[in-house]
Amino acid sequence: MFQTLEKAVEISVGRFENLMKAAEAGKAVAKVLRVQKPIPLSLESEAVYWNKETGTKIFGVVEATEDFDGTFFVVFMRNAKSEKMEAFAVFSRLCFSNFCGNGGVKATFVSKGGAEMGALELECGEHFFHGFKGGCVDGTDEVSLEAVLKVLAAAKPGDAKSATNRDSGLKMMKEWDEWVSTKVMEGIVRSQMAQEGYFSKLWKVAEFCKELGGVEASDVHIIEGTDDGTWGWGGPRKGPKLGAEGVTEEWLAATMPLMMGEGVVEFKEAGGVEFKKGQNKLGKILTTAMRAVAAFGGDHAAFMASEGGIEMVNFKVVVVGAFGGLSPKRAAEEAAEDAPEAKRAGVEAVGRTCSYLN
Repeated sequence: MFQTLEKAVEISVGRFENLMKAAEAGKAVAKVLRVQKPIPLSLESEAVYWNKETGTKIFGVVEATEDFDGTFFVVFMRNAKSEKMEAFAVFSRLCFSNFCGNGGVKATFVSKGGAEMGALELECGEHFFHGFKGGCVDGTDEVSLEAVLKVLAAAKPGDAKSATNRDSGLKMMKEWDEWVSTKVMEGIVRSQMAQEGYFSKLWKVAEFCKELGGVEASDVHIIEGTDDGTWGWGGPRKGPKLGAEGVTEEWLAATMPLMMGEGVVEFKEAGGVEFKKGQNKLGKILTTAMRAVAAFGGDHAAFMASEGGIEMVNFKVVVVGAFGGLSPKRAAEEAAEDAPEAKRAGVEAVGRTCSYLN
């Protein structure tokens, strides 16, 4: 039912202390987040597009408006390979965006012995993500601290993102791009499921697709409809504006990768879809979360009382070289495990190691 983190995210003592220091300093700066809006769909919604020949229907907001500064729409269309009707919930800027306040994000830091070392709790997923990214800078702890301070002291999510992007001049450790960034994003989504409001949004997607389109959660895919080639579908940054005639075949072909022909979508058995120009990593993570919500019929209390639910919402990060609560003998053993090479032996050496390890 649930997909668990296959690898534990680990952080050195130095980077952990930097993150805590920056989080404390960041409290002095009021955060200006994107104003959140409810999902603009109900069971009474009417289709904004319907191709009676193919059966494809689209519901929701396909172009940003004054009242909804983003997009959120559901496409019901037939999978050319399986001949099954499937549903695609596409969003941008609002609803599941990390630029909005979604009820709080949390990571708990523990030693390898399991002792709790502290927690990072933020209201904004984007600040959270780039705080961890700053902690994964390939450089000294001082360079990393400067990056994390910029992230968590930024008022706006966009400024937090800019603090670690390519133009920042920072170089990230290879593990960040290889797998750690994905695990941190999983942690963001999973921890927000502890909030009933966020949980309910995921349930609304599953419920809408089932009740209005007859599509079970196992055939519903969430997509971040942005030009981001890693987290989104990699679609065009700018497309034609809707005309007076509304959604047309020409408009769809020019704006939505999903609608641009056979072979654009690669259907993944283990949840979610990818595109030729975008990996849709966030969408796939959200898809897994939505299916877990649907397994409980949208019952948040039951989810939170279950073993699987508790596992999903608790994002734990191991602090390498932190031995709180352990006996001196066991602490020495863990130090040796963390730094097996002679030149790196000892707790102090591990504490200075600026890496996320397998």
